[in-house]
Amino acid sequence: MKKIIIVLLMFFLVACEANVEPESTEEVVKGIESKVEIVFESESIDEFYDELFAEILNRNPQYIDDLGDLTAYGVEFQKDKLTPGDETYFKEMIQFYEKALSQLNSYDVDDINYRNVKWYLEIELGELQYRQQEFFLSFIIGEHRSLHTLLLETHIIETKEDAEDWIVRVKNSQLVINDWINRYNKATEAGYLMDPYTIDSTIGQISSYTKSKIVFVDLYKRFKEDVEKLGLSSIDEEELIADAEEKIEEYYIPSMNALKNALYDSKDISKESNGVWALPDGEAYYEFALKRHTTTNMTPDEIHQLGLIEVERIQNEMMNAFKELGYDGSLGENLDVFNRAAKGYSGQEAMDEYVRVASLMHDNLSDFFYKEDLPASRPDIRTSPGGNFYVTPSIDGKRSGVYYLDLGGVHLDYGINTLAFHETVPGHHLEREHELLLDNIPMVRKIAFNTAYIEGWALYAEMLADENGFNPTPEHRIGYLKSELHRAARLVVDTGIHYKKWSRVQAIDYLVMEGLLHPGYAQAEVTRYTTWPGQACAYKIGQLKIKELREYTEEQMGGDYDIKAFHHLILGNGSMPLELLEEYVKSSLERE
Repeated sequence: MKKIIIVLLMFFLVACEANVEPESTEEVVKGIESKVEIVFESESIDEFYDELFAEILNRNPQYIDDLGDLTAYGVEFQKDKLTPGDETYFKEMIQFYEKALSQLNSYDVDDINYRNVKWYLEIELGELQYRQQEFFLSFIIGEHRSLHTLLLETHIIETKEDAEDWIVRVKNSQLVINDWINRYNKATEAGYLMDPYTIDSTIGQISSYTKSKIVFVDLYKRFKEDVEKLGLSSIDEEELIADAEEKIEEYYIPSMNALKNALYDSKDISKESNGVWALPDGEAYYEFALKRHTTTNMTPDEIHQLGLIEVERIQNEMMNAFKELGYDGSLGENLDVFNRAAKGYSGQEAMDEYVRVASLMHDNLSDFFYKEDLPASRPDIRTSPGGNFYVTPSIDGKRSGVYYLDLGGVHLDYGINTLAFHETVPGHHLEREHELLLDNIPMVRKIAFNTAYIEGWALYAEMLADENGFNPTPEHRIGYLKSELHRAARLVVDTGIHYKKWSRVQAIDYLVMEGLLHPGYAQAEVTRYTTWPGQACAYKIGQLKIKELREYTEEQMGGDYDIKAFHHLILGNGSMPLELLEEYVKSSLERE
């Protein structure tokens, strides 16, 4: 029997209601330090996958809330704990992943699960290695945003104990936020600087979390509403709500304001929207970021050139589509006229239109997917607090997958279909829910977020809908092409910023002139790419690979080709790096 014992010091933030406030975060951490003995004791690699899944989540309490009830997999909720954010924790996680990778390699196995898990562990180690370069307080992937989402949504409150644990988390948020501030200050001192536009965006985001009056703080409103639904005695209810109000005002809001002040202070030394090439080890980090998000070994230059080719191809298709409608200007001129004539939706009217489009597609999914590949639930679309995004459902089914739709502006009719297909069905909602319900892959693979597969599938879903008549007018098809052009332009601009050392103005100009984006939107997009290197390249590269594999499958199967069978092949073994996906598809076809 193989046995590897790892002893780690885990500084989980546990319930601690002392009468005397600690003088520092370090003092608190020392007071709650506990040794956790990790034992990999697996006779088979399948047992190891189960152990690995449980051990990873036991080190990340917040992620358990994202996934839901995992007691069947040996994972208990830790609802009174937060995931640590100090350097000791990161070093321990490096040791943990190194030992896990060593254990994995000790098995005489080389199948698709083994290779996927190996990729995942290597990527996790890489992210820890480059943790200094990662903009961990950005408005897109910031730790503050994850904490806010935990307290606002994913920490389910069904009992009095759940409510009490929520309050403990609010109090202990002071500790992790202080760790973030220390980490951020050290990073800026070492030259790992966010650009001023990203800093401003994060400051604005944090400001939305902290209001001058408690009744306007979304965390307080959420907690109060949930507690009032528990059916507790009036005394218990009032005590819980009063305690939550006190902890939010005493710990959460002051800590978030301190974080905001640290960001303000760093603006004095922040650089003007440089790519990561300007950071220490920035070039090596960008190569890793591209590998992590595209799940390929494509070089920055290869991705840049691919983007230029795709932009030209899509622009030509758009031009032909405009000509068919009688437009005779340049591409930009045609789009300006087109936009002015387009019908717009806002508010509930926009929401109703997205729901209608998603429902229509949902009712026709059986034309393209086997029954076992259909989503278990209908798309759920709700009003977003800001931005358009999809939240994956929990494994236990207590939280459905939700597309959060930003109703703050006008939604042009020609773009609604494509966005709905991307975010709901046959895009994210179908694929994400499908993977969570698969019973033929180990659970650890379900937490390996393969960006190019996931976003590539959603972009492929847009294409699938367009190919099969779900864009009912030529105008809607132009909307689809405009969306695709945007994703192609991302390849050019992301690599332009981080590899070719483009300026912010140069990147914005390209998105406006070649990507046909509104200048305001182009500015926001460039801030996103600067903040999240490589991620924007995943969409188009993933879509092109899935399209390539579909063409290969059609060629190999000839008259026996069935699009349902192809989709089952792509979806049936879960998300994976694109290079492994290609190997898996081709080897599966060879066996038939």
